[in-house]
Amino acid sequence: MGTKCTLREIFKEGFEAYCRTRGLLPFQLKAGLAILRCRTAELGGHVKRCPAGCVEKVWYNSCRHRACPLCAWVKIHQWLETIRARLLPIDHYHTTFTLPGDLRIFWEFDRKAINDLMFKIARTTLFNALKDPEHLGAKPGILMSLHTWARDLWSHVHVHCLVTGGGITADGRWKPCGEKFLVPQEVLRHWFRERFAKALRRMINAGKIELPPDMCRFDALCRLTQAERKEWIVDIEHRDHGHGVAEYLARYVRGGPLKESRLLSFVDDTVTFRVSRKDEPCVQRQLDLPVVLPHGLMLPEDRCRRSLNSTAGRPSRLPASLTRIFRAPGPGFRLTQLCSASFSASVLSARDTTA
Repeated sequence: MGTKCTLREIFKEGFEAYCRTRGLLPFQLKAGLAILRCRTAELGGHVKRCPAGCVEKVWYNSCRHRACPLCAWVKIHQWLETIRARLLPIDHYHTTFTLPGDLRIFWEFDRKAINDLMFKIARTTLFNALKDPEHLGAKPGILMSLHTWARDLWSHVHVHCLVTGGGITADGRWKPCGEKFLVPQEVLRHWFRERFAKALRRMINAGKIELPPDMCRFDALCRLTQAERKEWIVDIEHRDHGHGVAEYLARYVRGGPLKESRLLSFVDDTVTFRVSRKDEPCVQRQLDLPVVLPHGLMLPEDRCRRSLNSTAGRPSRLPASLTRIFRAPGPGFRLTQLCSASFSASVLSARDTTA
């Protein structure tokens, strides 16, 4: 016998039992309760009626929680509109840095340390590679987003980077990439592996990362050495513009891991959902209810960083020559300082200078 396939209905079946047997972290409990109560009488509501009093309807309040599929849509589009306004009208490159599976255990026990390290090494790898005159010889603009799960909901830690197809040289000129080519993929893969392993080894030796209870420092270093001997995954794909990648990132940064449009059925504690891959356009996957619940409660890692360069401690403007290049009948562009709880970096933003 099937049940109406929405995330709320799935939670109604198993959330209470899961809390009793497994336990949840405070933020997970808050997310689960928000999903269950969203647009119900528990959150209150308001009544809309026509002036003549003929038609009346009750509208229940929304939870506005980012893990709720009913409420995430607005936040996704708000974030996307903000990012789209900051994209330059040029080619972009979608670059992905993936944490090797052998090192995923370190992320499981100290997510903050590995998340920060992933951002730092991916960012410095791109900047150092592209400032080399053999490649670009300039500093690009970068939008970075950390993803911690794959489409099939298994753990998959990687950083997406949307890189401008060009950058600002040391003398303030804009230098575009040529022939739809950013930098050799092998160069990024080698530099990322070398720098990440070196930094992680230093953290392990200094005791600055939390290790699993059954893993000593020697075992951790051995695991890292084994990972160094393998090929690491770094991908680069050219894009004529950055809007498509920004839309993809928005669904993750401001949405949850399992969208209701992907849910197909819920029968006998088994959830079937749709998975899309490049090699397989549409496949189905089944998970037991206890496995789906923690994924439905997972929040996107609150990590999205935008940077043009790391040296700006105060706002500065783009060179006049660069402003003239991009000044069209639409907006002009300037460099502004953006600060928040999770990052402080210079960002390339688009502002309407005609107003």
